[in-house]
Amino acid sequence: MSDRREAAGDRAAPAATSAASATASTGAPPGQAAAGHATVAGKKRWWSLVALCLSAAIVWFAAANIPVATTAISDDIGGSVTALQWANTIFTLTCGALVIAAGRLGDVFGRRRVLGIGLVIFAVASVLAALARTPELLIAGRALMGAGAAAILPATLAIIPIEFRGKDQVTAFSAWMAVTAVGQAAAPAISGGLTEFLGWPAIFWVNVPLCVLAFVLVNRTTAESRDEGASHRLDYVGLVTVAAGLVALLYALNEGPARGWSAVPVLVAAVAAVVLLASFVLVERRVREPLLDLTLFKRRSFDAALLDNLVYNITLAGTMYVLALYLENVRGYDAFTAGLLLLPSTVSMLVFIPIGARLELRRGPRFPLATGTIIMGVGTFLTGFLTPSTPYWWFAAGIFIQGVGIGLFSTPLSDTAVGLAPPAESGAASGAFKMCSMVGGALGVAVLGGIYRGLELAQLRGDAAAAQLTSAQQEQVNEAFASTEKAQEIYKTLPDNVQRQVEDAVMAALAHGIGGSLMIAAVFSVLAFIAVLVLVPKGILHPDRQG
Repeated sequence: MSDRREAAGDRAAPAATSAASATASTGAPPGQAAAGHATVAGKKRWWSLVALCLSAAIVWFAAANIPVATTAISDDIGGSVTALQWANTIFTLTCGALVIAAGRLGDVFGRRRVLGIGLVIFAVASVLAALARTPELLIAGRALMGAGAAAILPATLAIIPIEFRGKDQVTAFSAWMAVTAVGQAAAPAISGGLTEFLGWPAIFWVNVPLCVLAFVLVNRTTAESRDEGASHRLDYVGLVTVAAGLVALLYALNEGPARGWSAVPVLVAAVAAVVLLASFVLVERRVREPLLDLTLFKRRSFDAALLDNLVYNITLAGTMYVLALYLENVRGYDAFTAGLLLLPSTVSMLVFIPIGARLELRRGPRFPLATGTIIMGVGTFLTGFLTPSTPYWWFAAGIFIQGVGIGLFSTPLSDTAVGLAPPAESGAASGAFKMCSMVGGALGVAVLGGIYRGLELAQLRGDAAAAQLTSAQQEQVNEAFASTEKAQEIYKTLPDNVQRQVEDAVMAALAHGIGGSLMIAAVFSVLAFIAVLVLVPKGILHPDRQG
């Protein structure tokens, strides 16, 4: 056992180094990625780390801050459920589609320069989103924020191994991981407070001074670095096909529940998604320098980790989205309280992350990956038992258990996908992993949002109390959030003696739809659990003996 621990420890630091230094690259060896850099010495590099961590935290906060503000946004500027889902998902979708290409630009033109440009884009986009008076402008602002995020994230990680070595590097990576995790986990509570006390635009205005501060710190403390041997060639065809394919897929998933799955625009989008994503695979198999190196998928352990990562992000992002709607629209909590009530999963996640890392050192990644994935599924399933009067302790217990599972597999997941990759593949593996994370977050909102809306409408249509609504009114209520001003206006058009009955029916249908979407999400965890058992070998995995 001690030999196994030593072997695991010997590869831990180099793996982290190779993974992060090549995060934004296309597979160049880590040593090459650092070519041509200017080092930062002494205390200045720690201030540089502060700037890098702050930049990353801004991105992860923005990725998770929309759900608790959705109802307030709907009341203020209107917009259907579909439009507001787009405002949520377009950020992670844009970032996921562009992150690998943006990393390549950092290698070629300078990582500090690309990071600075990303911060400027992010700040300008935040202003656009804050000033938006229509859902369409909000979506545009969030899309531009995603483009800025794609430039920020890979640069922040790639600079760390250039400025830090040895134990300091481990400390730097730990700080980056901790700050970004807290930024994402605390987003619902922080954005809820900003929304409640300052209005929903505040969740975007707050980005502006933070981006300015990060920009100044980066330019004063961080040395420029680039890969002098990096190719200037960019796989534009692959970039366009994957981005267009993902947009088409999300369009079908977002619009399907509202328009009907047999509607012509939905069917066209679904077919386009299949054709474009299949074309992306064909392009990547033939192009000289692909955006995504498909040879990565020859490693079975990588395949399992990527699938598990996709399911994890679908589950977490989708859960936070639908539960925020439940807390605000069914239970009547304000945005700030709803954000606070979502914190139990954050607590358990942070507690169990180091436990999962220790389990991997002792038993290899398969055990904590499988155990954590199935625990996440159990917690998600239990949370799905929702009614308009479900006790909070049950709700809290469910998301706490979900967080336990996520904490257990978080470190082994990234290590299996990236840390165990051969040095020549670490950059491509890291880029694919990050792309999968962002796309999974976008799919989580679209998939769980679509499922809950379909289940909600099915129950609403079949409910005797709701039968006094016309078909047009039923569609209006389904597109409105249950407790918003728009829904209340619809209720007032009904006879006084049935208003309460209809409102109760809508609340029950909304709770049923949200609970059902969580239970279905739990099934995804079971599938990922099986994939881990089948594809990830037992015991400690070494780079030269992985599955």
